Amino acid sequence: MDSPWLAVCFDTGNPLALLEDPMESARALAPLVRTVHLKDYQLCATPEGFSLIGCALGEGVVDLRGIMDLLRAEAPEAALNIECYLGRHPLPALEDSYLRQLPETSASALGATLRLVRDRGLPRNPLLPTERDAPEDELLAAEDDLVLRSVRWAGQA
Repeated sequence: MDSPWLAVCFDTGNPLALLEDPMESARALAPLVRTVHLKDYQLCATPEGFSLIGCALGEGVVDLRGIMDLLRAEAPEAALNIECYLGRHPLPALEDSYLRQLPETSASALGATLRLVRDRGLPRNPLLPTERDAPEDELLAAEDDLVLRSVRWAGQA
């Protein structure tokens, strides 16, 4: 559709949950992107698939610099917004019930995602402050630290 009312808010981390390469998704959507949620994730294997673990920008597996370079060229007016997530998203990527929700996903895409988990994933699942009933002041401090590290990274990108 050619409409000034229709555009894309691209989230750099969300393609991973769909077993897609964030850079490939950025390439496909770049002409329509008007705003960007810059987000990064660490990965950790689980028996059911893997988990996306929120982290500061530049500390995860998303090629944020490459995506930003692409969008500077293809969508130079897009607003960049830092989005931090202090938590975990389990993705049962090895379960048929999950894969049925992604009928367009190829075996190649699943393999590429699982290789990324194997090659760049964390060696073990960390216990996050949000999972160990940390007191509110500790959660707020962890979130502040995550945001500050992300802002520092963005300032150097």
